[in-house]
Amino acid sequence: MIPHRLSLLPPDKKKRLKKMINFQFLKNIAGIFLICLSSLGIVLLGGRWVLEDYYIKLTEHMISINSRYNDTNNIIRNINNILLKVEKIQKEYIDWTTLLIEITEIIPQNIEIHKINFNQKNELNINGIAPDRQSLLNLQNTLEEITWIQDFTIPPAQLTERENINFSFVIPIKL
Repeated sequence: MIPHRLSLLPPDKKKRLKKMINFQFLKNIAGIFLICLSSLGIVLLGGRWVLEDYYIKLTEHMISINSRYNDTNNIIRNINNILLKVEKIQKEYIDWTTLLIEITEIIPQNIEIHKINFNQKNELNINGIAPDRQSLLNLQNTLEEITWIQDFTIPPAQLTERENINFSFVIPIKL
């Protein structure tokens, strides 16, 4: 067989032809690369457009939901605030009626009470009339036996009187 590679071209033209073939090959590869790169760019731009559209729709949906349920959320927030206030009030609640009943049951019959007052400084004010000094001292002792009443002293001006003593106690209490 005769080889088909018979070339009658001079060697410098062969070199030039070989360079031209290599250049054409590289040019074709670069063209294919650019086509692939531009196709990838088109796909990515299309994906970006789709994702931006989805993001815009999602944002609009969230805004519509927030505006739709905003009134309900405000009502729930107000109810929660009211419940917190009620809970705080219930924690600070003191059953004053049981304390008053306990005081009135322990006071001797011969002592006349005109006023019983609880104030916010955790003090109990009692005003009244005692028939004599011993009844007043007995009242002090019986009041000090109550667990939530702290020890107190009778003002000396009230102890100087013998009979029909107008008294006024300011008694610290622990609640």
